[in-house]
Amino acid sequence: KISSKISEKSSKTLPYSQFFIGEGEKLPSIEMSAAQKAKKSQRGIASNKLGEWLKEKALHELIDSI
Repeated sequence: KISSKISEKSSKTLPYSQFFIGEGEKLPSIEMSAAQKAKKSQRGIASNKLGEWLKEKALHELIDSI
């Protein structure tokens, strides 16, 4: 699955530059490149997986901050 590969890679690639998207959502450069690839090929599937993964990540960050 795409999402598990992305999170696996991003956890290993520290430090990374961060991009800010929408409502202060931080996105490591590796996910940013994955998002750009998703636009070019398999737009629907890949971006859906990325979106699911980002929601999950945001949820975990929210829980951690409490």
